[in-house]
Amino acid sequence: MESGADTGEMPRCYVHPELLAGGFCVSCGKPICPNCAVDVAGKNNCKNCLVEKASAPARSTERNFNVSKRQLVGLTGSTLLFLGVFTPIVSLPIVGSVNYFNNGKGDGIFILAFALISIALIYKEKFKGLWITGLGSAGIMAYTFYNVESAISKAQSELSDNPFAALVNIQLQWGWALLASGAILLLATAIVNDAPEQSAKV
Repeated sequence: MESGADTGEMPRCYVHPELLAGGFCVSCGKPICPNCAVDVAGKNNCKNCLVEKASAPARSTERNFNVSKRQLVGLTGSTLLFLGVFTPIVSLPIVGSVNYFNNGKGDGIFILAFALISIALIYKEKFKGLWITGLGSAGIMAYTFYNVESAISKAQSELSDNPFAALVNIQLQWGWALLASGAILLLATAIVNDAPEQSAKV
């Protein structure tokens, strides 16, 4: 069978071969009939190309929300650190529960800063920087924990012969668990590499 080019006839529409093409799509260059042609700013476009162009932004947005499991672990650790600053770390007589933010030494400010820096590093996928924020957070927490434990031991020792010692109840609180978990997850994020298939959409 002779082609349209050989006979001098207009080529056939690539969607409807039984119809002569009335022009060509400016995007893909394929011949299209009047039924398939869509005028956009005075130029012919086929419907398939228009659908593909319309779906491209949606695919781009979907890719932007692809977050690796490594990032999810890191973001979880950063969130635990951030929240842990505002949870009770020790309970004192009369004063009540004390959190890292108002313990009077400003250590909670540093933990908050490490948490926010970690989020920025994770977003930019600069995972090696989490060694600094993870170890920095762990170091500050270890220092504070040692001081709190020392203060509790000292108070208990001084009140050992006091008949009202039972009323002076100083206890560590659950905020330490959140803070420690956050630092551990940040360090785990710095250590572990993603497998190629490990990705999740959020």
